[in-house]
Parts: sequence; structure tokens; C-alpha cells
Amino acid sequence: MSNIEKALEKAAKEHKRFDGETVEPVLPYVAESFDENKVDEHIVSYYDSIGRQTWTRTVPVMESFRRLRLKIRNVFETNSYKTFAFVSASQGEGKSTTTLNVAITLTQDINCRVVVLDADLRRPAIHRFLGLRPRKGLANLLNNETDVGSVVMETFIPRLSILPAGDKPRNTCELLTSKKMGEIVATLKSQFDFVIIDTPPVLAFSETVPVCRLADGVIFVIEANHTKKRPVKRSLELLQDCNVLGFVLNKEEIASSDYYGHIYKTNY
Repeated sequence: MSNIEKALEKAAKEHKRFDGETVEPVLPYVAESFDENKVDEHIVSYYDSIGRQTWTRTVPVMESFRRLRLKIRNVFETNSYKTFAFVSASQGEGKSTTTLNVAITLTQDINCRVVVLDADLRRPAIHRFLGLRPRKGLANLLNNETDVGSVVMETFIPRLSILPAGDKPRNTCELLTSKKMGEIVATLKSQFDFVIIDTPPVLAFSETVPVCRLADGVIFVIEANHTKKRPVKRSLELLQDCNVLGFVLNKEEIASSDYYGHIYKTNY
């Protein structure tokens, strides 16, 4: 039996949503090879799930991610939001690792199925942080080279799937702002409990804002003691038509866990 056939058979037996209603069969997944020894040490949610700590501050960091999960669940239960885009003003602020850690933490809720959509086509990182080797991805899908069921990957982490970036295209902006991008997000939203989108930096690329408009809510990642007020303010001006829910202060060295991975409903 092929991987696709196995995936389809599995799809027929899939879980239920939070409210207990039966869902339609999920998309077929392509199981790819992986090396668990290559999972990045910053993906603390994964290592915590297997009883390992990658550094001494793993416990308080995980508590902050759990708090963030509760806030996202509350937004879901209050407003039915289930698609969240993670953004940052510039590169290197820990946006992708935060995105993946939050997604994994969400899967730790029973029957909660999460897909991470890597929309950073220029510098994709999601598959690399997990040690995965995808063949195709979002760019190929947007270029009509494949179908959704052939690029959504079921990972080795229970209830976590990813749609990797795929081959690097030349027309990134045109692809991510196309009508098909919206259709892909809508399809994923109908098949998963949460869709988590990793986006390019706001100030670096023009396609980030249109991608964020496809999400129910936007969460802004800020690197502590590094990101200046001006780029954050400019980013928020660009995101004024998007539903910015709050901020995550990342890479904070203060002992209190409240300052790491915390979402704030306030202006910066």
C-alpha cells in the first residue's frame, strides 16, 4: 500500500473537532523522511513533549507558550478565529521558531489538528527546523505544478502537519498575492482546527501584508533589547487593515517567564 493510500485510509478514521462534530476526511498527507536528531534546539515544544530539555530555561519558556496557547484557544472560542499569521518587522527576531513552538503546543490539546503554512518563500525555515526534507510545497502549488494533497506533510509530531514553502520562485510577490493563495488558506482552514502561517518580515517584502489579510488574526513577534520602536510602528501602520491581536516578546533574558513568549493586547 502506497503512502497516499495509507493516508487516505487514515483520513477516513480521523478525529473530531473541539465541539464534537465529525469533520470531513482530512487531506491526504505525504510522509517524508526525517531525522529527529536534526530538530533545532530552539523548538522546545518538541523536546518538552519527549521529556528532554535543550537548555535550563526550557520550563519557564514552555509555560509561556502554554499561556499563549490558552490565549489563542480563548480567541477561537470567543470569535471562532482559527487562522493566525505570525509576523516580525525584520529578519532574525525568532518569528519562525515562535511560530513552530506555538503550533506544536496547540497540538498538545487532544484532537487538535494544526497545520503550519510556510509563506516565507524566500527564506523558508519551518521544514529545516524539524529536520524534514520536502519535495514540493506552497510555491509549486501556487504555480499549478501539484495539488494540495501532495504537499501537505504529516510530521512525526502527532496532529502536526506542515505545508512547506517548496521550490524558490522568481515571482514570489505575485504568487502570494494571487487569488489561489486565498483559496489554499480557505482549504486548509476547512480541514484543520488551526492554520498557523509563517510570513516574511513586514518591512522587507510587500507580500506580507496581503498574506496577513488572509488570517483571522496577526501576532507580532518582537526581539527583546534589539527591535526599535520605529520599525515596529511602521510595521503596524502597514498592517492597519489586518487584525493585529498582540505581541510576543522574544529572546528576553529576564528571569520572569511572563516576559518570554507573552502576548499583549496593547499598543507598542
